Amino acid sequence: MKEGNPILVQFDLDLDGILTVTATEKATGLQKQLTIDNAMARFRGDNRTAAQERLNTVFAADDQTPTEQPPASAAEPAAEPAEELSPQLRTAVDKANELISQATGLLDNANELDAAEIRELLAQLQAAIDRQSLTDMSDVTAKLDDLVFYLQDAT
Repeated sequence: MKEGNPILVQFDLDLDGILTVTATEKATGLQKQLTIDNAMARFRGDNRTAAQERLNTVFAADDQTPTEQPPASAAEPAAEPAEELSPQLRTAVDKANELISQATGLLDNANELDAAEIRELLAQLQAAIDRQSLTDMSDVTAKLDDLVFYLQDAT
């Protein structure tokens, strides 16, 4: 499949420590599964401490932000400092950014009319995010969500 094909990943860990990972291509339905027996045993004792240190190192690197950031385009989610937004607005922005990502992935497979509507709604949604207008975000998100649902159902 070409780039942009979503892959759904499911992790199932049972009480016996057996981890089953299932990856499914959304467009084709192709599914691969991996089973790891006794997945939790390797995180006992010294191995657990080493694993925690590796995780702390990874997350500490994510906390460092570059001094210059490229400007956000209409196809990229807006980067808003979390401390400046109310929890309700933060949730709406996160949902809108996820929807922008989904809609952008559908543009290549959409017909001209649907693609034009997606682009228009993406521009409106990005403008609502920039204005931090919860009402406008909700309205445009609902319209775009319906269109994305329709297009995903058609594929």
